[in-house]
Amino acid sequence: MIITLIHGQNHKGCSYHIVTSLIELLKPEKIYEFFLPQDFPNFCIGCYMCLEKGVSCRPHEKHISLTAEAITVSNLLVFTTPVYYMRCSAPMKNFLGHFFINWVVHRPKEANYHKKQLL
Repeated sequence: MIITLIHGQNHKGCSYHIVTSLIELLKPEKIYEFFLPQDFPNFCIGCYMCLEKGVSCRPHEKHISLTAEAITVSNLLVFTTPVYYMRCSAPMKNFLGHFFINWVVHRPKEANYHKKQLL
């Protein structure tokens, strides 16, 4: 099993330790781990280049491509984030803004519909 972990914070708090316990039980063969905003520093600017010209034309492609590849090859996606006023952290919301195209009807990646995800 290959797992991608997306942490909506840079610190290793409660959510991080809960996921660490889960990972110890699953014993994956490979883990990709990203901490936001450290590994994903740029905000989505809402230019819709991903919709109009394709994902390779996104302004922040160099940061996005590493994470996108990890998501593509993973069997399980795990998202952790602190909750602020009943919402996810700003870095996590930014991450989801960059990747919305993978799960909507505009240019969906079929493989993403069959992945297991933990939030």
